[in-house]
Amino acid sequence: MIIFESTSTFNICDFVRDSMVLLLRGGAVANKKFKYVDIKFVDVVYLDIPTCLRGITIKELPQGTGDFFSLQFQEQKQGSKGFVIESEGIEYVIIGSTLSAYYVNTTPSSSSIRAELKPSRIQPIVTV
Repeated sequence: MIIFESTSTFNICDFVRDSMVLLLRGGAVANKKFKYVDIKFVDVVYLDIPTCLRGITIKELPQGTGDFFSLQFQEQKQGSKGFVIESEGIEYVIIGSTLSAYYVNTTPSSSSIRAELKPSRIQPIVTV
């Protein structure tokens, strides 16, 4: 099942190692009110993605398929989920507890995971 899909280019905007939070940021092409789409992964325990993703599709990693990623997923702490990010025909994997995608108006270099967000500055898209 597809969780999130976009034709925008996403870059790694921030990774907070202490709290294991990854932030990907891309342009909000179809939204006139907001400039960016932020995708936040929380409690990241496994990460295998490039710094730039051109067009993305995010799906939940199926459990119990027997491949390397499923084995990694099963060994992680309770509550972890595997996410597959497909970009330009290549699949990448992130294992963490949750994923949130939301629209945000901010400067390109500032990170919404390090600054306090005001409700008027974000618009949720999806939380899994």
